[in-house]
Amino acid sequence: MNFMKFFKKKRNKILLGVVTSAAVISIVVGTGLYFLNSDSARNQLRSISAAEINSQLINKDNLDIRNANSSVNDNNLKEINDPQKINPKKDDKIITAPDRKRPESKKENHKDIKKEEQRPGPIIEKIEENNSKRDDQDGIEETYVDFGDIKVKVKIRRPGRKIRPTERHLANREEYLNDIVGQLISVDVTDELIKKNSENIVNSFKNSIFPNDLKQFKETDPSVMASLIHINRRNPYYENLFDRYRLLFDNPNDKVKEFLTEKGKSIYDIDIKKRYIDTVNRLNAEHAKKYQELLDFGKKAPPNDSPKFDEYSKEFQKISTMLTEIKYDIEKAKYYKYSQLIANLDFTKFSSISSDINANLHKGLVIDPNERNVYVDSEGNLNSYASSPLLNHVTSRNERDNSKKRAFGIPGYFGRSSDDVSQGNYPGWHKSDVTRDPEFRFLEINGNEGIQIHKLTKDLSSKLETKRDVGYVVTIDASNKLGYAKTLDLIKKLKQNNKEITSYRIKNIGLTNNNQDFFNIFKELPENLPQLELFFEGSNTSALIALETKKIDELAVYTTGNSLADHWSINPYALKGVAWVNNLDYNVSWDYPKNAKIASRITFDSISFEESDFKQGLTRVNDGLKIAYWVRNNEPIFQGGFGPGLDPDNNEKGNSYPVGLDLTRVTSKKSLKGLQFKREEGDPDSSKRRLKGIGLYNDSSIFTIDVDDLNDGQFDILDTNPYAQPRSKIYFSNGTQTRTIKITNNKKIRLDGSGKTNLQMLLKYSPDNFNSGTKIEIDKTDSGLVSDLSGFNISESNGIEIA
Repeated sequence: MNFMKFFKKKRNKILLGVVTSAAVISIVVGTGLYFLNSDSARNQLRSISAAEINSQLINKDNLDIRNANSSVNDNNLKEINDPQKINPKKDDKIITAPDRKRPESKKENHKDIKKEEQRPGPIIEKIEENNSKRDDQDGIEETYVDFGDIKVKVKIRRPGRKIRPTERHLANREEYLNDIVGQLISVDVTDELIKKNSENIVNSFKNSIFPNDLKQFKETDPSVMASLIHINRRNPYYENLFDRYRLLFDNPNDKVKEFLTEKGKSIYDIDIKKRYIDTVNRLNAEHAKKYQELLDFGKKAPPNDSPKFDEYSKEFQKISTMLTEIKYDIEKAKYYKYSQLIANLDFTKFSSISSDINANLHKGLVIDPNERNVYVDSEGNLNSYASSPLLNHVTSRNERDNSKKRAFGIPGYFGRSSDDVSQGNYPGWHKSDVTRDPEFRFLEINGNEGIQIHKLTKDLSSKLETKRDVGYVVTIDASNKLGYAKTLDLIKKLKQNNKEITSYRIKNIGLTNNNQDFFNIFKELPENLPQLELFFEGSNTSALIALETKKIDELAVYTTGNSLADHWSINPYALKGVAWVNNLDYNVSWDYPKNAKIASRITFDSISFEESDFKQGLTRVNDGLKIAYWVRNNEPIFQGGFGPGLDPDNNEKGNSYPVGLDLTRVTSKKSLKGLQFKREEGDPDSSKRRLKGIGLYNDSSIFTIDVDDLNDGQFDILDTNPYAQPRSKIYFSNGTQTRTIKITNNKKIRLDGSGKTNLQMLLKYSPDNFNSGTKIEIDKTDSGLVSDLSGFNISESNGIEIA
């Protein structure tokens, strides 16, 4: 009742509006700052790894972090010099006008910012191999790395991968190296390298100056320019431009004056510096006065039923608007100053290089000739927010995979576009339809069956070394009933007639029926196949287990749905004979609309098994986990959504991995009992692969689990970090139909502490099915179990299960 009275008073409504507005504005401002400083708003995203982690934390509160990337250390962060002193103003509380009906805020649409093209990886020339290295120098050699038109002498640890003898039967049939360039040990920093790197940063800085933009600053009245920038303040262009010079512009010792033209020097003291200080001090004083006026006016709010309330509200809003306009004027004063400085800079004077740039050379970090993150520090030296590694592990690996691993090799380190994936096109290859050529007439393919055969021929002008120059591709639309019915027979006929097919592309799998039977079709594929491309539109990938005995050189799995969805899972044994799983082609981002049909490769963040796997024993299942988590974890397909660590081939503990375990097709398994999440039994528990999702089979409203399964259930393998998003989860094959838990005790044993923990995990992390009050059915004649479940909501089992 008192709560309702509170809202009946208009003065209280005003107070509520003030508090609410303060919170909303804080959120909006915070979100805006995050966007301006996030990697998505940058011209290019860079990730630089080092072989060692050095905290290098800087205990100062004046570090410039506006363009810093997320990191565990503070190295390369710059200090921000104190700005030119301006009379301070008090931090004002945010007051909003009384508003009886607040309009809904409109969402802003941010256009995607195109990322800068990556630079190609290095070409390494071997100097000579030393066959008599000391133990501490094992695997280390000297090589030359190309950096532009010069060669840089470096020491690297040769790339390689050691497979344990006991795990060789689980390894890839063709050795796969994630790192093909090796780990950098040291760099021979010569005068030639320093000169080349300095030239790159100077040229990058010059290339960032666009003549037309500079002309606009020079020819436009500064006041007009400041207003123009203010109007377009949501556009990150001007913010990024000013950020390039901000440290120099705000240097309190007028360092910027040294970098101005003669005209700029002549107007700096009065027209730029003094004007800015005087303007901001005057506006701050006006703001403080107007703010106090608003506070005083707020105390004069008329009573709830006063006819003057509307007039009061308008006046309140008027004062509030004036405060906002003063803040805008302060902002425009800054834009006026920056615009004047840019218009009068002598860009030829920016030739000095920061010492940080040369220091980074010893770490193998160089400046790309097209680097777009170059800035001027507070002393007028050129520096950069980003560097490029001499040894680029990612681009080198991708270029190798594109040319050497693909059935139809392509140049460069980028994958194919969504359109090329969907249409079966490859850059540098010519495609022709040969479905009705005499060579394939025996297949009697009709035009309405959704089946096509294409011949791919490498362009004569291509100098790329590839596995083949010609290949045949069979494309089948599984949503076409006629084509689907003919597929099995078509594959048989091609094999019987000894037709060498390079690739089978099967599209729209599961589109008409998520459980569409493909096991026998996959089983009929040739034992040796250069390429298999599968397009799943339903989430059921269980038929892939039929590929276990096949030797497939390249497997690509796509969808036009959500390629990042949690439900995608893959059985490690489906990839047993696959030499390379394509992870290069287009992978749709979160930014696309929910129903956009974009062909993209699937990210498998869950491992799955079949009932047939468990029937062969736990050794097979644990070996399957070992394949995904350890033995082949250096391959991108088994690295989940976050990729490799610093040494992906030899330190798998640092790699990402699939964080889901899908057992929804395993009817005999009620828990994770007997499963091995460590590499070896004797390894420490800290080495376990933690899970974010566990899927279990159930076909009724009651989930029945035995005490023996609960005691050793391992549900505590879930990641329980309260800050992890999304939250870990246990789910069931029948969705939300499972509502009750039934505990049996076939071995007449006690529920131990581990069993109770697993039961609590089941209740807590199955939000779609259970909660802390969920009834647990037991046989109440089992006094020991009744005692063990003290504190849980137990009831007598009636034996009735609702399917």
